[in-house]
Amino acid sequence: MILTVAGAPRIVLYPGMGSDARMYDQLAAFIPGIERPPWLEPGPREPLREYALRCARSLALGPDAVIGGSSFGGMLALEIAKTVRVRGVALIGSCRHPAQVAWWFRSLEPLRLVMPSRFLTARLPVSVFCRYALGIHDPAVRALHVEMVRSVGAGFMRWAAWASVRWEGAGDLAVPIAQIHGSSDRLMPAGRTCAQRIIPSAPHVLALTHAREIATWLAEVAGSTPSAALRC
Repeated sequence: MILTVAGAPRIVLYPGMGSDARMYDQLAAFIPGIERPPWLEPGPREPLREYALRCARSLALGPDAVIGGSSFGGMLALEIAKTVRVRGVALIGSCRHPAQVAWWFRSLEPLRLVMPSRFLTARLPVSVFCRYALGIHDPAVRALHVEMVRSVGAGFMRWAAWASVRWEGAGDLAVPIAQIHGSSDRLMPAGRTCAQRIIPSAPHVLALTHAREIATWLAEVAGSTPSAALRC
């Protein structure tokens, strides 16, 4: 199944904190042409807003583009949308304020700063986290996520954890926001978000576990009139 999007707008998606472009391999098979930018190297203690400015410059977005992301990538997309005019923001299992992240995950941030790098990227602890915190039960999908974490590296994840808990949130963003979420998301509980679309029994990493549903939703979002369909 290949979905066509009315008007063929530009769709740019950032992955989650411990993920890379492979997070959207299945999604790209449904909607060819989705852009998946690589992570830029963050500066020491670089706030998410400043990082977003650099990302925006590298993307050269226009007013017809839809910028989005999963989890931390969604936070980044919201910050990018503050700096450039875009058609809308698409949040895939993400949030609009750090307070919407589960308390237990936010409390881990100081530990991630002192944990040895080899532990943060070790296969066994990452696999356990993927299974019980992210809700990835398929061994093949879990193995892929472990490999992405190892590829992204401990340094980037430490910075992203630091930047995300200090993020001020989307605020009164003057751009339409579309949001899809899993009802079984343990990291960012659905009840704390204002997602317009909820996938029953779905976990946090929707692009990996529910790519077909995300593709259908994203095609609707990108092909709709922003004022009518993207606002929360």
